[in-house]
Amino acid sequence: MKKLIGFMGFMLLFGMIAPGDPNQEGGNYSVAGIHAHLYYHATGKTNPSDLLDGRSHDLWNTIIGAGEAREPSAAIMVLVDLTGRWIAVREGRLRLTVTDRNKTLLDQTLELGLWFNERSQVVTLPFFICGTGCEEIEITAKLEGLPASKVETGTLTKTIPFECGE
Repeated sequence: MKKLIGFMGFMLLFGMIAPGDPNQEGGNYSVAGIHAHLYYHATGKTNPSDLLDGRSHDLWNTIIGAGEAREPSAAIMVLVDLTGRWIAVREGRLRLTVTDRNKTLLDQTLELGLWFNERSQVVTLPFFICGTGCEEIEITAKLEGLPASKVETGTLTKTIPFECGE
């Protein structure tokens, strides 16, 4: 009897910690956040301040290192947080588009099957965007290729108000 109870306890515990199938019901995915950091081409470093943290940022003439930049920056590192159930999915993509008033700076798609995190329900996907610093940009992260029943928040758009002038 002790062996049976021990075995049932083990099975119960195993069932509670085993990763679930992300394709089963209840495994909803979301674009949970977008973060952006100035990239400094002279040093290869990124600024720790998140330009999309809800605070006001001095982004005037960042290309020459003015304002909050403190050194020249013509690119940003964008990080997109995705949430879901054991995010190792076999289907789906994350598409990131970045535009200014005149052109598309980036239109890149990452397959979700390459990214997973067995320890939590969050993964953060990286993107590098060049040609920033003088025009306001719009960043849109969109989940594609997943059934609508598995997506809670499929699209998130943020704006960074870069400006230049004398």
